[in-house]
Amino acid sequence: MAVAPSALLDAYVQLPLANRVRLRGGLFKTPYSAEFLAPRPRIRFAERARVVNALAPNRQAGVQLSGDLTPPASDAQVTATLGAFNGTRGLSTNDNDNLLYLARLSGSLPAGPCTRPTWSMTGPPSPKHRPSRPSATT
Repeated sequence: MAVAPSALLDAYVQLPLANRVRLRGGLFKTPYSAEFLAPRPRIRFAERARVVNALAPNRQAGVQLSGDLTPPASDAQVTATLGAFNGTRGLSTNDNDNLLYLARLSGSLPAGPCTRPTWSMTGPPSPKHRPSRPSATT
């Protein structure tokens, strides 16, 4: 029985630049979407959404600067991330002079005891875009 070779998924160095500011360089997931950044055991469905698989830039070689924007003692958490990547998936060499630039603003806001809803770049969903649940009638 032959053993399949393993592929290198993530390889990076992360340096703390200042209090709550980090610089990362290497091969890693781009800061694209919450579903793409979540580890597979934490996503709600067995597979990622097709649109995420089709549009996400996947793992890229590049540099990323991220920092926490809220005070350490705050219950809220807001993180800003900026990155420049080679624009090709994995460790492939860049086939042109263009780079892929990404920015992400994400966080969580306390909404009461023991709850911490999260939001991403566009903020929380508006009430009219939330799926309606059928009401139980007795």
